[in-house]
Amino acid sequence: MPLRSTTPALVLRTRNYGEKDRWITLLTPEDGRIDVLAKGVRSLTSKRRSALQAGNLIRCSWTSKGQSDFHILTETTYEESLFQITGSLDRVRDFTAVLEIVHYLALEAFEQEEYSASAIQVLRYVGQATDYNRAVVRKLLLQLAEMQGVVAEHQQRDQMSASDVLESVLGRKIRSFAYLRV
Repeated sequence: MPLRSTTPALVLRTRNYGEKDRWITLLTPEDGRIDVLAKGVRSLTSKRRSALQAGNLIRCSWTSKGQSDFHILTETTYEESLFQITGSLDRVRDFTAVLEIVHYLALEAFEQEEYSASAIQVLRYVGQATDYNRAVVRKLLLQLAEMQGVVAEHQQRDQMSASDVLESVLGRKIRSFAYLRV
């Protein structure tokens, strides 16, 4: 029997699949990071197309068969875009980098309620704050990392960007360009 789930979610990233479909990576409070297949979302007549952009908060439903990790998105309702500052390329760059870091830190198939709320808070600050400061973003990102059990040595933390600290601890490169260092 198919399993169904309805939850609020943050769209972390999207990847095209085939001609009209797209894989969507979501961060949900109950299930952590999950991938869902959005069928037909790339067609010009799709009503879900605009809601499924990275950085949007949505309410969605998906179905899966059995205990498989294969989920198909069935319904989507747009709630809010976390990025609302226009005309600032620096903020767009920072927002993209923070989304990528949140994606790397999120755990799959684990309840992530506190992490999800904190990640949304950081992204809302980057995308909407009028008193924007990269030092605040750096501090918030390091708190997110510690929440997930990623801890760097204090001497490293004081001299490196949050992106560099996370790369050293995670053991993988963050794909954002060098000038996106937060």
